[in-house]
Amino acid sequence: LLWELLPQVFAGDASVKVTQYPTATTALRGENVKFTCRVVNAQQSSDITVFWWKRGESQYLNTKPDNRKIFNSQTFQVLNVTFHDSGVYLCAVIQLGKAVGNGTGSRLTVHGNIAVWLSVQYHLKVFKYHCTFGDV
Repeated sequence: LLWELLPQVFAGDASVKVTQYPTATTALRGENVKFTCRVVNAQQSSDITVFWWKRGESQYLNTKPDNRKIFNSQTFQVLNVTFHDSGVYLCAVIQLGKAVGNGTGSRLTVHGNIAVWLSVQYHLKVFKYHCTFGDV
């Protein structure tokens, strides 16, 4: 479905203006982030559906079950972000089954620390090490 709609999405409809924000955001691992795809000048806005996808993936996020992702009419929220959530998210606006516009993308960068505990036993002695990796 995504690949069938993409050519139409990028062509768009001049009467529909799509604004996607934020253009870029950063979050600490575990925080929540929210993206908005604002649609203006659409006739019968109740017939509009907004789909979201992550650049590099071949399926709309709205169609994949994931309890950390919440979709409303024009917003998309990621709960408890992880490093894997980093990337560019885009919205596609569908009206009456036809792609009429798309957002320009929102880049999410997730920062945080990774902690590792290591226990080593050597000649009946236990050595414990704690390492933290990250940029925060």
